[in-house]
Amino acid sequence: MPRASAGHLNPSEDGHDAGLLTVQAAVELARGLWAGGDDPRTHQTALRMAEIATRFARRLHVVGVETLEQVTTSQCEEFIFARSRTAAVASISTMRFRRTTLRALFKTLRMNGIDVADPTADLALPPRLDTTARPLTTDEIVFCRTCTKAARSKDLRRPAAWALAEATAVTSEQAAVTVGDLDDPDRPTKVTLPGTRRIRPRVVELTEWARSILQARVAELVEPTPQSRLVYGGAQTPDSVAAQAAACNLVTNVLAAAGLSGEPGVRPASVRHWRARLLFEETGRIEGVANLLGHSSLDEAADAVGFDWRR
Repeated sequence: MPRASAGHLNPSEDGHDAGLLTVQAAVELARGLWAGGDDPRTHQTALRMAEIATRFARRLHVVGVETLEQVTTSQCEEFIFARSRTAAVASISTMRFRRTTLRALFKTLRMNGIDVADPTADLALPPRLDTTARPLTTDEIVFCRTCTKAARSKDLRRPAAWALAEATAVTSEQAAVTVGDLDDPDRPTKVTLPGTRRIRPRVVELTEWARSILQARVAELVEPTPQSRLVYGGAQTPDSVAAQAAACNLVTNVLAAAGLSGEPGVRPASVRHWRARLLFEETGRIEGVANLLGHSSLDEAADAVGFDWRR
């Protein structure tokens, strides 16, 4: 990253002593660097961080804090724990993202030659509530794909279950999907997911990896018909507990083979949440996420991708 010039950091019109960086100038500098092509953060994350950092600067200005030298740990803590603009108590995810943003602000300044301490270094926050499966990262997805084929497996049920999970299918949907649900069994590009009592039916585009896997799965079936199931081969109905458990075990075994099953928040749903997170980062539209996942509630869709719209 380029180092900022002293003239940029200490504009004379601020009316402060030479060598003191205003909070506003610091935030403007960080925002520019976060928006630059060298920053590894996604565009959506950079935008959110810029918004939060700007609110931080405005809050400090209201209480008479103008320079970074004046910023204290207690002021950072008050901002992190502050209620939303609708007076709602900040969620744990909101508090954590606020702290992440402030830490990124001070780290960005230090990386660009500004000697500033991090007043958030010792701030402790409540632990995350482990109620929603966290999205896997793309690197984790790619590695898990290499773990889908078991050494002693006689068929491609397990890779097929993972392929359908990448298409956002919940485990009960995976058990129900048949050859006829593929748009083209010989060269599939989309799958029709049947939905459940809580998930709406939908047509989802397959990932490139999933296309080749499901094509191979159909090819290995003996005299497949449109009713032939791709994942579940038991005698129970696909909506039975046994069928859902069988599909769930296939995905869980992949996570275990990849060494991820013990990670906090990692569950079979983490695969479909990865796909949803990709869409949200690309479009920023939570309603699109809801349609992709089959949710009727925008809150559920937001939880799936870790987006707190109430902030």
